[in-house]
Amino acid sequence: MIGERIKALRIEKGITQQQFADMMSVAKSTVGMWETNKREPDIETLKQIAKVFETPFYFLLNDTIKIGREFESDDSVEHCCPICGCENIHIADTLLVDFHESPKSSGYALRFWCEADHIFYIVIEDYKGINWMTYTDEHFHAIKSVLREKRSSLDKKMDVLDSFGKKAVRDLIDTEYARCIQSKQQPRVIQIRKHLNKAAAGFGYDLSSEDEWEVIEVVDTYTARAADFAVEVDGDSMLPDFRDGDIVLVKLEPDVPVGKVGLFIHDGMGYIKERGKKKLISRNPEYPDIEGEARCIGLVIGVAELV
Repeated sequence: MIGERIKALRIEKGITQQQFADMMSVAKSTVGMWETNKREPDIETLKQIAKVFETPFYFLLNDTIKIGREFESDDSVEHCCPICGCENIHIADTLLVDFHESPKSSGYALRFWCEADHIFYIVIEDYKGINWMTYTDEHFHAIKSVLREKRSSLDKKMDVLDSFGKKAVRDLIDTEYARCIQSKQQPRVIQIRKHLNKAAAGFGYDLSSEDEWEVIEVVDTYTARAADFAVEVDGDSMLPDFRDGDIVLVKLEPDVPVGKVGLFIHDGMGYIKERGKKKLISRNPEYPDIEGEARCIGLVIGVAELV
C-alpha cells in the first residue's frame, strides 16, 4: 500500500513524522493518516513526496487493484504507455466514471503511470451490453478506443465439454483454420478485359474493336466484378491516388460528377483525371490541368490487384 511505502522511505531517511510534515508543508496528523492509509495523497503530492525521498514516484503506487467485476489485464491492457511507448507502467488506482452525457453507460477508469512521468487512463465503458475500452491522457482526451468482446456463448459451452469433446472441437478448428489460411494465400481470381492503350498515352479508346483488348486475371473482389474493363495508368499526374502502372477498374458511364475520377478522351488522347468544372484536374500539383471539353468513357471505381 502507498502508506507503508511512505513510512518505509521516511524511516530509511531517518526523519521523524514532524520533520517530514515540515518538508511537505502539511500537518503531522496528515502524515500519520498517509502512513496508515486513512488518507491517500493526490497525484501532485505523490510527485512531491517522491522528490523529497529522491525515489521514482511510481515506487509509491499500488501495483495491484481490486475491482468489482472481471477484468483480464493480460488480454486487455497494453503493457506500454500510449503517450510515449514506455514499457514500465504501473497501476495506481481505479475510479468510478460518471458518463453524464450518456446516462445509459456505466463503467470505471484504471489510472496508470509510466516511468517517464506520464499519467494515462483506461476507461472501461459498458453501453447496452457492449464493452468499450478507451485509452486517454491525464485530461481524459481520448487516444484510441477498442471494442472489448464479451465472453462468448461458445466459450461457456467449451467449459462444459469433457477432454474428448474439447479435443474434437480444437481439431476441427485447426483443420478449418488451415483451410482458410490456404484460401487467403491463394485468392480467387476473375478475368477482366483490359484495354491495350494506356491512359494518358493512348490514342483514343475504340471499345467496339476486339483488337484493342487483352484478357487479364485479377483478384476477385466486389469492385472488380462491378467494373466493365480495366486500363493501365501511364505517368504520375494523379499521385498519390493512382500511380504509374496501376491497373484501374472502369465502369462505363456517360459522365462523372465533379470531384470524381474518370477515364476521358481529350484531343484523341485518353486520360485518367478528376472531373472539374470545364477542365480535367491533375491531383499531382506538378502536372497541369487540361482545359476544355472532354468526352467521358467511364468512372474509375478502384485499382485491380493482379494475381
